[in-house]
Amino acid sequence: MGVSRHQYYIQKFCFFLYEEVDKEVKQKDIAEIKEPTAKVYSASYMARHNLGSTGGIQQGLNTLSKKDLIEKDYRTGVWSVVDPIFVCWLIEMSL
Repeated sequence: MGVSRHQYYIQKFCFFLYEEVDKEVKQKDIAEIKEPTAKVYSASYMARHNLGSTGGIQQGLNTLSKKDLIEKDYRTGVWSVVDPIFVCWLIEMSL
């Protein structure tokens, strides 16, 4: 199954990616967007991804979750991208 069948998710991702960066999109921006984690509020995670306030992070998580782009596994606490084909595409694009 090729990614061409999932253009909706790819276009949606690119829209949000472009909205989040205030410069030219680089490979590292794509790689950083797909990293699943349970520690989105940790100082090291926030610094590594140049995130602002915890309130901004919470708002981003809520927005992306409502749009069904990310979800939280409540057993592990890990946030991740919903669409597995989209995850494969993101990994391929970050290589």
